[in-house]
Amino acid sequence: FFRKIDKPLNLLLISAELHQRFKTVKEIKQVELRKIRVTMSDRNEANEVVILPRFRGLYRVYIPSAEVEIDGVVYDEMISPEEVLQYGQGKFINPQLPMLPVLECERLAMREEVASNEASFTPSNAMRVTFAGTALPDLLCINGALLNVRLYSPKVMLCRKCGRLGHTSKYCSSKPRCVQCGDQHDVSACEKANNTVQKCLLCNEIHDSIKNCQNYQAKRKEHKKILQNRSKSSYEALVQQVSPRFESENVFEPLCHQKDDEHGDGESSFGSFRPPMRKRKRDFKGKSDSPKSDMTRKDKRTEPPSTAGHQQAHSSQDPFPSL
Repeated sequence: FFRKIDKPLNLLLISAELHQRFKTVKEIKQVELRKIRVTMSDRNEANEVVILPRFRGLYRVYIPSAEVEIDGVVYDEMISPEEVLQYGQGKFINPQLPMLPVLECERLAMREEVASNEASFTPSNAMRVTFAGTALPDLLCINGALLNVRLYSPKVMLCRKCGRLGHTSKYCSSKPRCVQCGDQHDVSACEKANNTVQKCLLCNEIHDSIKNCQNYQAKRKEHKKILQNRSKSSYEALVQQVSPRFESENVFEPLCHQKDDEHGDGESSFGSFRPPMRKRKRDFKGKSDSPKSDMTRKDKRTEPPSTAGHQQAHSSQDPFPSL
């Protein structure tokens, strides 16, 4: 990104200078009045643009940290940030993914209210660890010891000049707005501060802290969701770049190399298999060894005579002779 320092941004000058020196420039676009975005396909050339002497002193040239690094939180009271920075590495549960270097580490502080309406900060057991890349690792490895890593979601920036979210007063291009009454003047010049009830400029409700603002909490949840989706998509892209160990999950060779198309009946080699037919053995009397045939012969012997033959025999032998 290019930002204004003293002189206005010259879009044509920046575009001509970058296209003359670099070949991987994809897009140069003015996204705001005081901001120009440059998109490049090569990481090394993008780093050279930041340290280019031609723009030094004229513009503020930088690469957003959200595009090249990600922050996580680990909890431990005994390990110091110096040890994490020196020996720590980000580790994924997937063994195929590489280890990530640690760029920064600092211990977070807890805010405590004092009786004299002043706040004091005490060190906590949480540390913010910055890893290279945009995929959050699952673990932090320090000399073989493993610590779980959670996503760090920073607070949403609040401008003290205009009272809006997403930027600070240093880079605010809006007109000043009083946080006491909402009019377009500085807070120090407000005449209604003691006579009117202070309302939030974001939700127009009455509350004593920005943490109780519904719009602020919704914006913070939205920002956290964006970080989670970005980490998930970066992790999926990283997995696709790593080649798998085996072409198939089955490391053994198949037992049958014949294709299913070789069979004429259209069935597979396993589906066309039929067990051999068992031949019946007969003795010299013509009897079969099969138990089924023996049962058939017994049934035929015990079968009663037919009805027609029985009626014919009864008519030939009349029990009552003629007189």
